[in-house]
Amino acid sequence: MSSDRNFSSLADIPELELLRQIVHAVGEGIILLNDRQAIEFCNPAAEALFGLSSDQIIGRQATDFVDSSDRILMLERFAQRRQGINPGASFRYRIFNQRLGRYVPVDARMTEFVISDKKFGLLGTLVDASENEQMLDKIRASEAEFRQILNGMADTFYRTDAEGKIIFISPSVFSLLGYLPAELIGKPLASFYVDPNDRDRTLRELELGHGSARSVEAQLLHRDGHSVWVSTNAFYRYDENGRPAGVEGVSRDISESKRVEVDLRRMALTDPMTGLYNRAALLEAIDKAIEAANESGDEFALLFVDLDNLKQINDQLGHSVGDDVICAVGNRLSSAVRGDDMVARIGGDEFVILLPLAPSLESPQERADAVTQIIASPYRANIPVSASVGHAVYPRDGQTADALIDSADKAMYEVKRRSKARVRTIGP
Repeated sequence: MSSDRNFSSLADIPELELLRQIVHAVGEGIILLNDRQAIEFCNPAAEALFGLSSDQIIGRQATDFVDSSDRILMLERFAQRRQGINPGASFRYRIFNQRLGRYVPVDARMTEFVISDKKFGLLGTLVDASENEQMLDKIRASEAEFRQILNGMADTFYRTDAEGKIIFISPSVFSLLGYLPAELIGKPLASFYVDPNDRDRTLRELELGHGSARSVEAQLLHRDGHSVWVSTNAFYRYDENGRPAGVEGVSRDISESKRVEVDLRRMALTDPMTGLYNRAALLEAIDKAIEAANESGDEFALLFVDLDNLKQINDQLGHSVGDDVICAVGNRLSSAVRGDDMVARIGGDEFVILLPLAPSLESPQERADAVTQIIASPYRANIPVSASVGHAVYPRDGQTADALIDSADKAMYEVKRRSKARVRTIGP
């Protein structure tokens, strides 16, 4: 798309172009690592952190850019991920900036990045932590200088007493949460967490870190009622006897990078044509349903829906009409399911419906019959459409997500073989 195209509002901008602009505009560095930990993508903010152009970064190992002591830790964390162990999301590394000719501290947060049913690698956001470290050094050196620095600091510094009540907070809290510092003095810091457990988690991180917690993420409540994502570096304050006398820390607003992360994840779990969930989202939902069924003893079912004559529609009327039919089928299925059901498009003309079972609800056979009738209703220009539907039930027809999908798929093909627009289960 031409970059000089004019848009009258955000709603007119294509989603991919809007997200691309956001990724390039955010202040945090964003990188994508493949399964070999080589960098496949970096935004301009990441280029600035490395002091190199994207051509000089892409294709190189992430470990090429970190300090030798951090390299070992990074390799250990990659090895843990390969073993199925989650080492945590946020870490601090020292990255060499080629333009500056020195290492700079960077807070890195890594999460798995999945597209369709393929695990691509890791999505990383990078934040220059130099300012935080320099600020905290100056704070310890001079209280007077400390006040002066905090008045001009974009991040929010806070200090609590031993009971967790705020005894100092920097003016930037007004930009972060909408309060003047004087309004917060004496109030429990815990009362501003959206989830009270997050405050307890920060304290546990301090204990595990021997008085230091880095890049602890949580949501705080803004004065107007919305939530704000922050990343906090916190430290114990000690009295003259060496006992903890409270906590001090620096919190940074990471709401924008969180929104980008949510949008990227949504795109990774959504079928772009119909807006339905895709195969990756379906597999994730089935795994959760299996876990819940094992705990409760309940059953659930999959309906595998395949359109019988989409190829004929594409050949005779064109692929644009075929695409319209796919979208129309997706809309019909979405409007016909219950709140606990899930509809996913997993292939060109293939849909899967995940639905819980209960004595008070219709059987899979009844639901499949209903789906067949819904799809068979005439479309625009009286285009005839029919579908073959097979179903499988957990745990009877499979113990894993792939096995259940395969069973429902086989049942659908048996329907198609015998007579289109009929329904059959793979089990007895």
